[in-house]
Amino acid sequence: MASEAPDLDPLAELIEQLEAKEQELSAERRELHHRIDTFADDLAVHREREVSSRRRELHRDIDELRALLRPFRRTETRPTKGD
Repeated sequence: MASEAPDLDPLAELIEQLEAKEQELSAERRELHHRIDTFADDLAVHREREVSSRRRELHRDIDELRALLRPFRRTETRPTKGD
């Protein structure tokens, strides 16, 4: 009896959601950096630290989820030069 492959769609969807959130945080972080570069205030510096911390957490979560998916992904062949 062959074992069924697990349904990986929910995991892939979660990764997409986390990546979208990371992009939002990255945009906010860029804006905060611009604000800090223009006029550094304590509130912006504090918020930048919070956003950066959350962004690092998301990167860690995304990497862990990708690692869970890795064994189930098919190996893709990449075109060689001249193809």
